[in-house]
Parts: sequence; structure tokens; C-alpha cells
Amino acid sequence: MTGTKPQYRERIDHGLDELEKLRGEIKLKLHLAEMDAQSTWRRLEPKLDELESTVERQGNAVVETTANLTEDLLESFRQLRDKIASHHAPH
Repeated sequence: MTGTKPQYRERIDHGLDELEKLRGEIKLKLHLAEMDAQSTWRRLEPKLDELESTVERQGNAVVETTANLTEDLLESFRQLRDKIASHHAPH
């Protein structure tokens, strides 16, 4: 396929326009993902502090409820980690 310089320039300009649009979309999605992750973190972090305080107060007499809360919070932290990783993984 042969082309003239203006045709190549048109293809390049079109490609650059599309790349600019994509860059804007990606930046917005990353920003929103970061905001979502930060919101989740602000909700989860105090729960960890509360759980640590509860365990400290109860000493060795950790009850089943606290063990369940620990497992639930651990799963939430794992989900947040995976969510962040999936947003920053190269595609």
C-alpha cells in the first residue's frame, strides 16, 4: 500500500487524536479507581485498629466472634489489595 505524505500525516494526526482521548479516559479511570481504593481503605483501617484493640483487651481469651471478625477483615484487605493490583496491572 503506497500513500502520499498528506495521507500519512492524516493517519498520524488521527492516531494522535485517538491516543489523546484514550490517555484522558485512562487517567480518569485510574483517578476514580484510586478514589475508590482510598474510600475503601478509610473504611477498613479503623476496623483493623478496633480489632487490634479488642484482641489486646481480651488477651488470650479471644472469642469466636473476634476470630470471625479477623477473618472477615483479612478477606476485605485481600480484596482491596487485589483490586488495586488489577487497576495497576499492565494490560
